[in-house]
Amino acid sequence: MAFGFTSLFAFVIGVIFAYKGGRNFHKYHRITSMSVSNIKNVENGQLVKLYGKATGRILKSPFSGTECIFYKITIEEATWWKVRAFVKYFWEFRSSNDYSLESSNRIVKVVSTDLELIAPPREWSSECSVEIPKSIIAFEKEKCLFPDICFDTRIARTTLRVFIILIGIYVIVESLKSLVMHPNLVSAAIILALGWYTYKKGVIPFLVKKNLIDRPFRTFREFTINQNIPIFVIGEAHNDISTNQLILKKSDLLGATVCYPQNSVSSVDILRLRHLIVFLFGLAILLYSITTLLV
Repeated sequence: MAFGFTSLFAFVIGVIFAYKGGRNFHKYHRITSMSVSNIKNVENGQLVKLYGKATGRILKSPFSGTECIFYKITIEEATWWKVRAFVKYFWEFRSSNDYSLESSNRIVKVVSTDLELIAPPREWSSECSVEIPKSIIAFEKEKCLFPDICFDTRIARTTLRVFIILIGIYVIVESLKSLVMHPNLVSAAIILALGWYTYKKGVIPFLVKKNLIDRPFRTFREFTINQNIPIFVIGEAHNDISTNQLILKKSDLLGATVCYPQNSVSSVDILRLRHLIVFLFGLAILLYSITTLLV
């Protein structure tokens, strides 16, 4: 009965991973495989991929103060597990102004609403009692994102490390025993991965004291589009008859207007590869669970 429940649980997890990984892989594969459209032959409502130089009003990004024409910043706060996969709070802020794309001697307006920017971000991480840039602290106060008080002392850190090591070793040893007694590479690989993940990440000790100078674990990311850089933009084309201007808006097929600089092509390929791995991992779990359920 327990084995059947485990197989059923693995089946559900496999379906989720395979579906999400496959859907996202198809999305980013479509982005990379699309050829650049000829701006002269663009039809109204058509999904197009354009290439050109980004232009617009100069802004300053909130975290680094970088001069840009568009920025997006995110703040993630992890749960008490201190695992980024379990996000407790998530905030996203972006500049509200649209920008333009100069392509083939024509200016194309890019609507920034629902814009997905794919580029390597500037990133800062703050664990408890670790100093972060003053600009980020000022931004938190401006947006009233005051961090919750958390507890972190030398004793707690030592206890955490010991706990992580013991749990990690236990799960890995048990998975090796299972591999020896019942040779099954898929189940052993899954258990080993879980053991390593537990060993690597672990959990934070329960809060037993509060200190005003301590902070929760937060990750800060900043994405920007700089002036006059070559970029690719994928969106749904709309012709504004009154101004005779081409406008790129959110594509329902992609769920966003996708934009990535020319020097970030590798970032799109990495995303595609990452979701392919997620899809294959989910497919492996799915096939394994179906095999065990049918036996």
